[in-house]
Amino acid sequence: MKLRWSLTTIAGTLMMLSGSTGVASAQTQTFYGCLSASGTLRQVAIGGAPSCGSNERLVTWNQAGPQGPQGATGPQGSTGAQGPQGATGPQGATGPQGPQGASGPSFTVLCSGVCGDIGAGPIQSIALPAGDYLLIADLLLMNNADYFLQENRRQVSCHFVLPASVTPTRMAVLDGIGGTFNIGSLSLHGPVHLASAAIVSVQCAAGWPFVNIDQDHIGVSVAQGTFTALSVGTATLVVSQ
Repeated sequence: MKLRWSLTTIAGTLMMLSGSTGVASAQTQTFYGCLSASGTLRQVAIGGAPSCGSNERLVTWNQAGPQGPQGATGPQGSTGAQGPQGATGPQGATGPQGPQGASGPSFTVLCSGVCGDIGAGPIQSIALPAGDYLLIADLLLMNNADYFLQENRRQVSCHFVLPASVTPTRMAVLDGIGGTFNIGSLSLHGPVHLASAAIVSVQCAAGWPFVNIDQDHIGVSVAQGTFTALSVGTATLVVSQ
């Protein structure tokens, strides 16, 4: 009976200590006391051990109970709403220019001395595969007309012969043989797009305005000529009125 009374006394003492400590009792608190051989507990204290008598022993305890079992996992929450989209960042700086690509293939024909008869067919021709080209022709013309009692001056006009294309025409005026300007040059330049392989040519004609000149008396020849077809990325012909 004395032991049961002592345990009741312990519980009451703990309640008084808990009420007096306030917030501190919410934490794990160590209690000290002197327990006699007969089961009597006295000098219950917190914050330090009391001085127990020779027939008593120091005992300690706390209010923390044993840890309970882990609870079951709760249900997964719903997916949250998507956050606002960030603003578009500023445009980056322009990168450095890349190296120049390799030039496309070019096709060139040369002639010297006998380059074809003016007025009787092509002066020069090149067989080209399909693609876009820049055509360049440079011709050195010579007028050898020296006919008695005839007009020996010549007006020479040259152009490209291309499949279904508009081509530029260039003209040069030459004096008769022995004249100051019986030798002259003529250049042609123009783009062309070939949908399929084709032969492109340079063709020239000669005469004098309002004068009928026999083909046998043309007298003009191409002393030297260069005809080049340079492959390009895009060929565009712009006609200016």
